[in-house]
Amino acid sequence: MVAEITAAGGTAIADYSDVATAGEQAVEACVAAFGGIDVLISNAGQLEDRSLKNMTVEEFTSVVTTHAIGGFRAMKGAWPHMNEQKKGRIVFIGSIAAWYGGFGQGNCASSNGRALALSPQLTCGCCCRQTRRPRARWPG
Repeated sequence: MVAEITAAGGTAIADYSDVATAGEQAVEACVAAFGGIDVLISNAGQLEDRSLKNMTVEEFTSVVTTHAIGGFRAMKGAWPHMNEQKKGRIVFIGSIAAWYGGFGQGNCASSNGRALALSPQLTCGCCCRQTRRPRARWPG
């Protein structure tokens, strides 16, 4: 992706941090390269399809950690920069499974529901509510 963007005349970097354990690091790479962060699109995810009766705690936790904790950590890294800049947008991307379910996607549905719950909390927790408008979006 970086090669495509730079070939088209743009500027891009790649960060290979695991957002579940270092979401803040990915944000700091952006800030170091570009001098700030204007938009965070939290789209990290993984899929471990298995029916709930056959799903292990580890399979459930692995997906929830990437989706929910990873999204939180990236948001936590971006928030102070956006607050200082008095501008910025945070967009959480989720799966339609959060609304309607899907066979083998109990872990995905649970973790993607976090965007619905977390987005309004970001607005409530901000001292300058009008400058950062968190959003949660699902396809479908």
